Amino acid sequence: MENFTIPCKSSPPTPILPSKLGNPSEFSLRHAKPIISFSRKTLPKFTDTHLNYLCKNGQFSEAITVLDSIAQIGSKVPPTTYMNLLQSCIDTNSIQLGRKLHEHIDLVEEINPFVETKLVSMYAKCGFLDDARKVFHAMRERNLYTWSAMIGACLRDQRWKEVVELFFSMMKDGVLPDYFLFPKILQACGNCSNIEATKLIHSIAVRCNLTSCIHVNNSILAVYAKCGNLEWARRFFDNMDERDGVSWNAIISGYCHKGESGEARRLFDAMSKEGIEPGLVTWNTLIASHNQLRHCDVAMELMRRMESCGITPDVYTWTSMISGFAQNNRKHQSLDFFKKMLLAGVQPNGITITSAISACTSLKSLNQGLEIYSLAIKMGFIDDVLVGNSLIDMFSKCGEVEAAQKIFSMIPDKDVYTWNSMIGGYCQAKYCGKAYELFTKMQESDVHPNAVTWNVMITGYMQNGDADQAMDLFQRMEKDGKIKRNTASWNSLVSGYLQLGEKNKAFGCSGRCRPTVLIPIQLLY
Repeated sequence: MENFTIPCKSSPPTPILPSKLGNPSEFSLRHAKPIISFSRKTLPKFTDTHLNYLCKNGQFSEAITVLDSIAQIGSKVPPTTYMNLLQSCIDTNSIQLGRKLHEHIDLVEEINPFVETKLVSMYAKCGFLDDARKVFHAMRERNLYTWSAMIGACLRDQRWKEVVELFFSMMKDGVLPDYFLFPKILQACGNCSNIEATKLIHSIAVRCNLTSCIHVNNSILAVYAKCGNLEWARRFFDNMDERDGVSWNAIISGYCHKGESGEARRLFDAMSKEGIEPGLVTWNTLIASHNQLRHCDVAMELMRRMESCGITPDVYTWTSMISGFAQNNRKHQSLDFFKKMLLAGVQPNGITITSAISACTSLKSLNQGLEIYSLAIKMGFIDDVLVGNSLIDMFSKCGEVEAAQKIFSMIPDKDVYTWNSMIGGYCQAKYCGKAYELFTKMQESDVHPNAVTWNVMITGYMQNGDADQAMDLFQRMEKDGKIKRNTASWNSLVSGYLQLGEKNKAFGCSGRCRPTVLIPIQLLY
C-alpha cells in the first residue's frame, strides 16, 4: 500500500503507513507494537481531526492535499468533516476551494441530503446561484433544510418571484415550511406584491398552528399592510392575541403608505396607551409619511416631539426632513436642516447628499453645491450613482459642463439617468454634437436609451435651431430605437416649431398627434 502523508507546517510530514521494514536500526523502538493497518475504506481518527484543524486555521490547500492522499488510498471522509470543509469555504468566500471540494464529493462516506444541502449553501453564499440551482435540482431527496437553503439563496439575491415559486414547489414535494422559513417566504410575497400567495400562506400557518408565533404573525401583517390591503391588515391586527412594537410599526406603516396619516396618527397614540412606547422606527415612519404628503411643518413638529421624548433623530430622520423640504419647494430650509444635521454629528448617507445637491441645483447655488461635493468626496460617496447623477445635473444646470463630464467619467456603474443627465447637460449648453456623440455611445453600451433620452435629444436640436435633425430623430425613434413616442415627444416638436416661428408646422404636428398632447395657446389664435 502507498505511503499516506499529512502535510503539517510545524514538523516534517510523518508517514502513517511506512514502506516495508528491514532490520531495525539503532534508532528503532524495539519494543514498539507492530504497525496497525486499517481498511482502505476507513479514515483514521487523527486524519479526520487533522482535516478539521486545517479547516479552522484556513489551511485549505493543505486540506485539499490530504483529500488527494485519501483518494489515492481509497479511503473515505465522514460527512461532518466534509461539511466542515464546505463551511470554511463559506466563511472565507473561497469558491475555488469550494469547487475542488465538490470534485471530491465521492470521498464522503455517505452522501446524504445534509451534505448536498451544505453544497447548495456554499455555492449560494459565495454568490454562485446558478451552481447552487444545479446541485439543488440534481438532488434525489430534499428536506426542509434543503428548501430553506435554496429559498434563502434566492432571498439574498432578491429574486422574490423565484422564492414564491420555490414555496409552491416545496408544497408539491410534501414539505411544509416551519416558523423560521414562513417569514422569509412572506417577505418575498410582500416585495413582489403577491397577495394571493400571502393568503394561502396565512391559511397554512393557521392549520399548522403557527399563528401562536408572533414572528410569523408580524410577517403576515407586514405583507397585508405593504401590499395596501388595509382591510385584511387591520382585521388581522385587531385579532392578534399578542402585539409588540413590530406589529404596531407594520400597521402604522401600512396606513402611512396609503396616505392615511390621520389613522396612522390615531394608531400611534393608541400604541402608547397600550403600554408600548413608539421607538425610532415608528417616529421615522410617521415623519416620512407627512413629508411625502407635503405636510413638512407637521413632520417638523413630530421631530421636535420625538426629541422631547428622549429619542435622538438618526440619519433617516434628518434625510426625511431634508428631502421633504427639497421636494416641496422649500430649498433653503432643506439646506439649513442639512447644516444642522452635520452640527448634530450625524453622518449623511447617499440619499441625504443627493437631496441637498438637488436643493442647490434648484437654487442655482454653485458655491453651496461645491461644499457638498467636497463633503461627498471626503465621505467616499463619489462612486454612488445617485450622488453622481445629482452632481452631473447640478453642474450642467449651473453651466459647468466640463465638471459634469468629469463626474460622468468617474461613475463606474452608469444607469439610464446618468446618461440622460449628461446628454441633457450638453444639449442645454448647446453642444448638440457632443450630445449626439454620447447618445451614440449609449446605444452601444449596456444601458439603452429610453423615451426620455430621445426626447432630450429632440428638444436639444429644436432649441439649437436644427429642426431637420430633430425631425429625423423623431422619425427614427420608433424604427431604430424601438421606443414608442409619448406626449413629451410630440410636445417637443410643437414647442420647438413655435420657438422657431414656424406656426404652420407646429399646427401640422398638433393635428397628427394624440388628443393627450397639450396644444400651446398660440395655436388657438
